[in-house]
Amino acid sequence: MTTKVQTTRARRKSPAVGKSGTRRAGAKAVGASTIPARSKRKTTEVSLGKATPVAATTAASAIRPKPGSKLGIVLALLEKPQGASLAMLVEVTGWLPHTTRAALTGLRKRGFAVVSEKAEGGGAPVYRVRAEAA
Repeated sequence: MTTKVQTTRARRKSPAVGKSGTRRAGAKAVGASTIPARSKRKTTEVSLGKATPVAATTAASAIRPKPGSKLGIVLALLEKPQGASLAMLVEVTGWLPHTTRAALTGLRKRGFAVVSEKAEGGGAPVYRVRAEAA
């Protein structure tokens, strides 16, 4: 009894053939020395639908993070009268300094008025959430 052995040829991966095995429109054949055609889709920016600028919002209408989260802890430290230094925020959260500064920017984008003030005695700057007068 003889059995048929099916052999599969290894397909060369090329920029002209996608994962589905179909050719992309406008792409050259394998071995061509040109770059494959780019997609003709246009990139668009997605708006979040917020018409109010961030500067016009107050801390009362800002989107608050969850109380037990690291961002919630950062916000609690910033709302204290003495504020918090970057070193203190890094120590509490375990984040790197650039991540901590990005979190402060994220709070600003959520509508909190995070300000940096020079510490007394020329030390590191202290970050606070400024209380807006209504």
